Amino acid sequence: MSLLFLNGLMPERHECFIRTLGRTHTLAATRWGKLAGDPALRTIDYLDDRYLEEAPGRAALPARVQEQVHVLAVSLAADLRAHPLAARVAHPLSTVEVEDLVRPRVERLLREELRFGRFAQEHAVGMVISGSDFSSHSRIIARAARAQGIPTLDIEHGFFFSRLADDWCRLRGRMPLMFTSEHVNLDNALEVELLGHEQATYPPADPAQHVTFLGLGTPIDTVARQCLPREQALLALGLDPSRLQVLLGGSWIEARSVQKLLGAQVDMMDLYEDLFRSLAASDLRDRLQLVVKLHPADARPDVLPGVTRALAALAARCGLPCPLILHDRLAEAMSACDILVATSFSSVLYDAFMMGKPSLVVFPRYLVPAGDDGWRGACTRPLQAGVCEAAADGADAWRRVGAWLDPARRERFARDHEAFSRRYGLSDRPVQEKCDALAAWIDGQLAARAAG
Repeated sequence: MSLLFLNGLMPERHECFIRTLGRTHTLAATRWGKLAGDPALRTIDYLDDRYLEEAPGRAALPARVQEQVHVLAVSLAADLRAHPLAARVAHPLSTVEVEDLVRPRVERLLREELRFGRFAQEHAVGMVISGSDFSSHSRIIARAARAQGIPTLDIEHGFFFSRLADDWCRLRGRMPLMFTSEHVNLDNALEVELLGHEQATYPPADPAQHVTFLGLGTPIDTVARQCLPREQALLALGLDPSRLQVLLGGSWIEARSVQKLLGAQVDMMDLYEDLFRSLAASDLRDRLQLVVKLHPADARPDVLPGVTRALAALAARCGLPCPLILHDRLAEAMSACDILVATSFSSVLYDAFMMGKPSLVVFPRYLVPAGDDGWRGACTRPLQAGVCEAAADGADAWRRVGAWLDPARRERFARDHEAFSRRYGLSDRPVQEKCDALAAWIDGQLAARAAG
């Protein structure tokens, strides 16, 4: 029996996977949610305060926090002043104000690094299993584990929608792969092929950061398996069944550099404003019903406090009736919608594909230079295959949404969707099957390490 450390896995999404691992292993985790205190699981309390209090370097933490906060704030404040939207802000944030904003996050991450270091001193961690280790909350522990020689595995979902052909985005400044773990598990062979090709084409500067990709299946219950009849979902959300239902799905914009830590959120609100103003001016405004589903992280009050109120006020300023804004209930929202509009590439595009729903991705305007239409032809496999579309701005997005009112367009999508699924063998496998495959792989890795 080994100790497995669950880093950022979400019990509400990964419960089956966690219980499968708990059959034969002891578990520690950064979050337990509804599984806290479950007698069926053998656990060690990682969140015990003594691991932080006894951590070497604990006394130096305040100085480390202040130093890193200041360095980060200087860079961010300069970047925000240079941001394309800075002219709209009457009083740009000062370095001191930015320090106040980022200090809680920096302190939380450095405390987590110390806590995990002390925990790993006391307990023999067999493997660290992360959820989305390119995100800062998971990355800090995954990096610390890999530095200590602890095997690491990252769980991902929905990536084949965001891999770009012909390297269009990379040639225009797109960041390299940002995974930290030595193994990254994806949902299917197509994702492994695309990400493996990208890593081979643009290998990491440090060979020690090479990633091995697995295609064992994402161990979660996808929204497709939670699908409700459309009429039932419309009734549950109080929506008008006679109108075209459009779901605007929020995407998490993780900061890939310090300069984007706050700027990415500014860009996202600018995108919402563009979409709202364009819809208010469109003849579609009274023919469709708009639902906004926030990304789970944005819906958390400690990440974007007041975001629902801000979006409602933004819609009013744009002359648009307030849309239904949801923090959760993704299954009902996806079942009710006729088309998904995603803000940037998001795993909800994958959910829509698995449910046979058409989708559209719209980019922040700064990503698509005026007069450069090459990106549309060089985009992802789903766009090339006709199972997703891309828009350069809000007006373009609503024009494309309107085209779905044509039955011939919907029929063409259905044919393209079937052909794409058949070509790549894409199907939604039972969650337990995927959990068992991953658990068997983990056991094999642990046995090989013990034998070696």
